[in-house]
Amino acid sequence: MIPESVNNIWGRTLNPLDNSRTCGGSSGGEGALVGCNSSPLGIGNDIGGSVWIPAVYCGVYGFKGGSKRSTLNGTVNFERVNEVTQGNLEIMTVTGPLSNSVEDCSIA
Repeated sequence: MIPESVNNIWGRTLNPLDNSRTCGGSSGGEGALVGCNSSPLGIGNDIGGSVWIPAVYCGVYGFKGGSKRSTLNGTVNFERVNEVTQGNLEIMTVTGPLSNSVEDCSIA
């Protein structure tokens, strides 16, 4: 829940435009990969900015759809949802694409 992407094994994910800056929140790795043209499309999860913050920071496009507009299959273990969210289902995660163009986001 911070605008930073840090991994205990690999460390901090760097911004592809400026290595002294962050690439953004939990989907920052996707934003960085798309931003340095290592991937044409990324899919992120967003609760409070994890798609749009990496998009802005990495110079790419991101789209955060509405809650329940796209499937969460493959991103959420529904058997553990109450354990993971501790009953807090008021703020649902949303999936969204990151890409180098609006057209690619719309295709995704």
